[in-house]
Amino acid sequence: YQVRGEFILARHMNDIEFQSSQAVCPNWRVRCNVGAAVITKNWNIQLKSEWYTDQVMVNGRIWKKGRDYHINHRTRLDSTTELQINRYYFYVFFNDLKVGDGAYAHGVFRHWGHPLPRHLYMDLYFKAPGRWSSGLSMTGLFANYDNNRYDDWEAIAPSTMWWVKDTKSSAFKNPKYLLTWDNRIVKNAAQKKASKGAGSANIRKADATALRMNDDGHETPLHAMDWTHEDEEQALKEVDPLTAAMRKRLFDKMAKDHVIERTKGEEQPTTGLAAAELDIMPYVEMRPDHLRIEQQMLFRKEWKFLTPAEKTGMLAGKVESSNAAGMKHMCEECVRGTQACTDKKIVEKPKADGITFKSKEEMDACHKACIPWIEGKPCGQAVCKCRIDCSLDVKKDICTKTAVTNYITFRTAAYIPGKGSIDLRCKSLKSSQAARFKGTKAGKTDLWKQEYAPNFAISFWWKMDKGETYKKPGTKLLLYKGPDKLDEGEAVPVKIEIEANAVSIESDGTIKGDPSMKLTVAGVEFTVGADKVASYLKSEKFNFYALTKKDKNIAFWVGTGEEAKKHALGDIGNAVYKTSTEHDLYLVGTKNEGTAAYIDMEKEPERIPGGVMGKLKYVGCDKWDPEGKEPLWDRQIPKQVALRKPDCPTS
Repeated sequence: YQVRGEFILARHMNDIEFQSSQAVCPNWRVRCNVGAAVITKNWNIQLKSEWYTDQVMVNGRIWKKGRDYHINHRTRLDSTTELQINRYYFYVFFNDLKVGDGAYAHGVFRHWGHPLPRHLYMDLYFKAPGRWSSGLSMTGLFANYDNNRYDDWEAIAPSTMWWVKDTKSSAFKNPKYLLTWDNRIVKNAAQKKASKGAGSANIRKADATALRMNDDGHETPLHAMDWTHEDEEQALKEVDPLTAAMRKRLFDKMAKDHVIERTKGEEQPTTGLAAAELDIMPYVEMRPDHLRIEQQMLFRKEWKFLTPAEKTGMLAGKVESSNAAGMKHMCEECVRGTQACTDKKIVEKPKADGITFKSKEEMDACHKACIPWIEGKPCGQAVCKCRIDCSLDVKKDICTKTAVTNYITFRTAAYIPGKGSIDLRCKSLKSSQAARFKGTKAGKTDLWKQEYAPNFAISFWWKMDKGETYKKPGTKLLLYKGPDKLDEGEAVPVKIEIEANAVSIESDGTIKGDPSMKLTVAGVEFTVGADKVASYLKSEKFNFYALTKKDKNIAFWVGTGEEAKKHALGDIGNAVYKTSTEHDLYLVGTKNEGTAAYIDMEKEPERIPGGVMGKLKYVGCDKWDPEGKEPLWDRQIPKQVALRKPDCPTS
């Protein structure tokens, strides 16, 4: 891009962003990348020509070669992000915990000359995984790549959407800039003011910061163009509605071309947008039919966080979801060359439809690798995708891990999501029944049924409020899962409480005494001693907590944003854990007198825990690997911890 400034090259929703800083090259007609920044929810990673590969800035702190990282070594930053710096190039790998390959930002340092820092510039690349190829979630200047430098200015102006220099969205100006749900680029007064440095009127005062191609084929500096700031602002007013209209028309056309919303059994068209599916190139562990399943599930997940107005605007009132038919037949299978392939209409060419195994032995081995203990149960997509991978010679252990990840994803309900408005993602626990999540909620009922969810994990982040939490000694009820009313003799299914009967606030504000945790599963009570949890319960920062059940075994997890320690509590013996769609999950008990976990706010204020809870997840899981070879919560809970604390206000 032949304009000096800082730009967003690529961005996928609020997951990952790639920014570039440019300067004048030794050839004054060309602009060179002298800075690169990769930003995620947790990391702001910057590389610059002046540093070469000797150092890198991470979240505002300088990392030095040999001390904080090593050449040719891949450094894991968290569960989604890895950094690798080699002698003259770098990679930042990102995978959002879906299946298959992830994205990466890549840069190569090149030698040239003055006035570049250390005579170096960078070639920058961004590779997105196939599941992001719907065209609805990827943004940035790379979308304009057409090997034509003369139309670069049009990608930046009149719309200055991707200009970030001197704005709060600049990773270079703010080395602690991270991605959150609400910091997407928007056009506002500050954005326009900052981006005027890129405007043609200012460019006329500089030494040819951009070029244009005349009708006669000759290049002239852009400052010769007749373009004013008034023209710029008028164009801005026209661009935004046009962009919105383009998206609406795209969805409308997708529906009309039967790319989405095909009825069951309807043939896929061979022309128009629907035919483009045939052109999607396979990626690692993926092929086009696998990719379509992944896109459907990704869209459904993101759909939950859109407001009604956003849904209406996005779909123009004509498309309600992305549920292209055909998934069921994709999962039919046979051994190559057998009559079953003919009977089930399974083909490999011209486009694969169904799963074909090379032999009966291979089919049996793949079935064994693809979590066979849940076969026939809800979440068969996890098994289906696993068998597709396995039939394509993906290693069996990778198939198993991917299937488990998919299964747990399907079986997880984010009752307090990590995205959305503050009132959605940050729940205050100042009153009884601060929130109620119903087992009858559409799309989540299988997570509550006894036959599908005898095991569970309940995890959340909680931060106490010193003035509220320990103002009065008592047992504070954080969470109750069970029926509104218990029958006579019926055991409490799940209850999580803080035991703080001997805890109080001193006059100087210090907390006297150490709280512990009291946990109830199937009527059996367990205690996690103060020596294990008091430091977390008394902390004014968010900490992670999780209660898990696997068969009869109960465990409790507690930790910071780095890791959580598991405390095995024993088993429930002959007690029977019961779950049902008639059960609900309550924060701070119930508010109606006579109910199972009723708290009288006037008579029992000491039962209110106070503080803030975020990222509450409930996983309803089937009976697990009877052979005991495949880990369940020992593998899944650390992944949840690695996603870090919720994005909630500090006060």
